[in-house]
Amino acid sequence: MEHLTPLKAIRKKCLNCSGFSTKEVRDCPSFETDGGIEYCFLYPYRLGKRPKQKTEFTPIKSIRKYCLWCCCGNKKLVKECPTIDCPLWIYRLGGNPNRKGIGRTFKIPFKLKKSIVELGEEKGFLFGNIKPLLVKK
Repeated sequence: MEHLTPLKAIRKKCLNCSGFSTKEVRDCPSFETDGGIEYCFLYPYRLGKRPKQKTEFTPIKSIRKYCLWCCCGNKKLVKECPTIDCPLWIYRLGGNPNRKGIGRTFKIPFKLKKSIVELGEEKGFLFGNIKPLLVKK
């Protein structure tokens, strides 16, 4: 399976939904909620680009919402989705596996009441002009 960015995956899914017609994707009626047509979470990204106006969900979160809609709101079905040929499948859990380990920092699970320097000075270590490290949560 080819590697697709979330936006390209949404574009491919929209083309698939519309019978591979770019005109149908552009004129998609899924934005209008009257007349029995449901709102599609992929609609703002259907052209494979970020819209100029701010949207409620990011492309990844839109994919997650769409997958939940497809599986009737059942999170377990989304996780165990057998449709691996769907372009959205890799992003169905609401994350981008291609960015694993990028952009996240280690978070200390507790708040230190004293800095490392203060703890060291209590034990008899001298640190000189080192400023204490403050850990904020």
